[in-house]
Amino acid sequence: MTDYKQGQRKKAFERDNYLCVVCGKPANQCAHVIPRYIYFLKKYGEKIIDSYHNLKSACSLECNKKIELKIKGGDSELKQYNKIKEAISFEVKQ
Repeated sequence: MTDYKQGQRKKAFERDNYLCVVCGKPANQCAHVIPRYIYFLKKYGEKIIDSYHNLKSACSLECNKKIELKIKGGDSELKQYNKIKEAISFEVKQ
């Protein structure tokens, strides 16, 4: 895992107080809201997909699956992408 990915995961855990955002149990993994599939990596790039804005803390694979966007190419995906992109560009400007 790259330093960038590790740093983003740490930020996501800290933001979520190391608790699963679905059930509130202690988190031990990060889930991608926009999934880390090759299609999305090519479409948006690793900086967007691996950004902590696209990560949520999860305690299990069951909770992880509940976090991931299910609508591929739909409005939900586009809105999430724009939100993440906006947050990343805001951080870069600071």
